[in-house]
Amino acid sequence: MEDTSERIILSEQKKNEADYYVYLLHLASYNYATKYAKGNKVLDYGCGTGYGSKILSKVAESVIGIDISSEAIIYAQNNFGSPNTYYLKIENGFLPFNDNSFDLITSFQVIEHIYDTKQYLNEIERVLKPGGLFLLTTPDRETRLFTFQKPWNYYHMKEYSILQLKNLLSNWFNNIIILKIGGNKQLIYQELRRRKFTKIITLPFTLSIFPDVMRKFFLGTLKKLYYSKPQILAVDNDILKYTAKDIIFNHELDSHTDLLAICKKTEK
Repeated sequence: MEDTSERIILSEQKKNEADYYVYLLHLASYNYATKYAKGNKVLDYGCGTGYGSKILSKVAESVIGIDISSEAIIYAQNNFGSPNTYYLKIENGFLPFNDNSFDLITSFQVIEHIYDTKQYLNEIERVLKPGGLFLLTTPDRETRLFTFQKPWNYYHMKEYSILQLKNLLSNWFNNIIILKIGGNKQLIYQELRRRKFTKIITLPFTLSIFPDVMRKFFLGTLKKLYYSKPQILAVDNDILKYTAKDIIFNHELDSHTDLLAICKKTEK
């Protein structure tokens, strides 16, 4: 499995403090979702390598993990299979499930990758049972970008502020809660520092005046340069004292990086 920085591979050594924080954030998001998964039928949309689906499967009635990557699905099947967990590759954005099939849908760090958000949310709302919950996480663009800037992440189509995310989701859901995800300043300092630095060095090619083909060429070149310098987080680094339990989900946080949206489908 190639490490693209977009999928968490539990066995991979972390590169630096920011990389370790992102790893904890992913784990914490799934741990947080287990409170809603107990005894339920769960769809993990964008399951990646499958570690999160496995976490949910420990309390859920059943979990189906879906992803567009064949490589990720094979990895998930080989490493995180269980009697109540099934992995499936999807294509074209349409979900091969009946209406009202799932009690809970999780989709963590996915929406920022989606070009056709209307189709994505249409399908999620369709297969979610009335009264069911949809949980998504995504980076907060206000911690990453200038207001006039396109995403500097090569794989991201669009990033959202709290207001933008709530306005988008309100077209499908009436009951929406958005929490901030973060932790104490020492835990998230390097990730916020990385974001501030990257939004500056990727100018001007992340300005809206540049077409996507130019933006992606420039960002792809930067990415290759970054990965050409091997990094490994030292085993005595102070950041390693933190665990996923130190990630906080709350309305009000002094320091945060990402957002969690909890959406309830109206009961009929």
